[in-house]
Amino acid sequence: MCGDPEVDVELLKSVTEYSGCRSSDRHVLLFWQILDEFTNAERSMFLRFTWGRSRLPVNAAGFRQRFKLQSFNRANAD
Repeated sequence: MCGDPEVDVELLKSVTEYSGCRSSDRHVLLFWQILDEFTNAERSMFLRFTWGRSRLPVNAAGFRQRFKLQSFNRANAD
């Protein structure tokens, strides 16, 4: 396995791009707050679910693909 076993949320934030939303939007701030509150094991499971990997590269230069948060505006959330 490559990468640091400790999931660095600040590193992930630094390589995140936003589509249809901004880093200052309430739901985005809540997302980062929850991710900060996760245990490292939970963060690792989140990465595996969303990105197919359980570790982050060691630094921002190691990212081949940026992490993306995208907003879907729908009238009916269901």
